[in-house]
Amino acid sequence: MKTLRAVCISILMMVVLAFSGIAHAGVPPTADFLYNETDLGTGWWQYDYTLFNTSPTGHVGIDLYDLFLYFDPLASLNVLSMPSGWDWTDGAGFIEVFSMNPGAPPVGTDIAPQSFLSGFGFEFDYQAGMLPFDATFVNPSDIDNPFISSGTTAPANHAIPEPSTMLLLVSGLAGLAGLRGKFKG
Repeated sequence: MKTLRAVCISILMMVVLAFSGIAHAGVPPTADFLYNETDLGTGWWQYDYTLFNTSPTGHVGIDLYDLFLYFDPLASLNVLSMPSGWDWTDGAGFIEVFSMNPGAPPVGTDIAPQSFLSGFGFEFDYQAGMLPFDATFVNPSDIDNPFISSGTTAPANHAIPEPSTMLLLVSGLAGLAGLRGKFKG
């Protein structure tokens, strides 16, 4: 009876893991824009950002290539740094950063699924903190159908694990619980 239970738990875990891979196909692309904040002591704050394409790996070719960051339209902004192959434009209350070379490395400078790019550095004349953004994704083979995902920047030390990581953790814990029961009885 206990062996049957262990087999059932193992089969259930395999089904859950297989389903998690299939489920990615219908999940829209997503991004995180995480920052480290530094008080410059003069009323200005420095923000060093890392841009993550958190889309599942099943989204091959869905590259993140453009981001609009929104802030107080009365604030001042200085661009300190930009990653190689990226440029920017700004206006009252926004900055747009974008890849100048379509496609993921080594061909282009877009950000592929489950990849990231750091080197976005800005100064604001106020403590900007968490700001809204819109990230644009495109498949270089289908540039007429981009996808936009909205989010909010977050401190780098407050990163939240992605759902597939949590699913893997829960599956592992369930498997350990099943093994514990097998050896206990």
